[in-house]
Amino acid sequence: MFLINSFMIVILFMLSLAIPVSSFILPVYKIKKMRTLTFRSKIFANLIAMGIIGAISPKLLVMYFIFFIPIEVLYYYFNNMNPAVEKFDRIVIISLTVTVLMSIFVYLVRDDLQNGMNLIGQFYEQYLDLNPTEVKAIFESLKSNIIFYIFDYSILCVFFLYICVDLNHYEKWKISFEWLLLYIVPFFLVQIFKISNLYTINILKVGELIFTFYGIKTTYGFLAKYIRFKFLNNFVAFALAIQFPFPMFLIGVIGGFFTKKNNK
Repeated sequence: MFLINSFMIVILFMLSLAIPVSSFILPVYKIKKMRTLTFRSKIFANLIAMGIIGAISPKLLVMYFIFFIPIEVLYYYFNNMNPAVEKFDRIVIISLTVTVLMSIFVYLVRDDLQNGMNLIGQFYEQYLDLNPTEVKAIFESLKSNIIFYIFDYSILCVFFLYICVDLNHYEKWKISFEWLLLYIVPFFLVQIFKISNLYTINILKVGELIFTFYGIKTTYGFLAKYIRFKFLNNFVAFALAIQFPFPMFLIGVIGGFFTKKNNK
């Protein structure tokens, strides 16, 4: 049985590389579908899957190990050993942990990534009819926002994971208002003290994104009072966040404020 699970892990991992937005499916599968396996079987399934991925590419194995394994380990840690941590705090902590690990990995393989970007740039120029200036602007934006993009990818994966495994309690998820410091501190550093660099800009965007996602959850909770279709509520909340990200951030801040106030 664990052999089938091993192959499914590999397939879902490759799917996450081909379609990044589907990355949450892998941890959902491991947590929900492999729940009945013994601890030993889970270990064997992971080891076999890691062996196959490593045979394909050692760097892909590193990506699997520092992205998906921490998500799974921290999920079980909070569920079994530290359940007092609020659900949305768990999402933020897991996402930040993965972001740090992935950022270190990206830094270590930066030369390989630069070579890959050069090849992609040539593709864009040849087949998408972009000029070198436009291609350069795209990659400069990617480089200057790399930490934010990694966090965006991470929190999207973890957020969808928790929705899939804990949808019944979605409306009750709470966040610690202290996370807003990740927005306030770099905001003052950038706007008042004019300290604008890779880290302050990216941390500012990370702080904003955290409460944008909490705004999605808050909007879902509001819609759920009037609309009984959970999928529709989620779709509308995400659509509004994509269309109006800063207002959704403000909704998240207000929702977090009232959460803190109600906890007192």
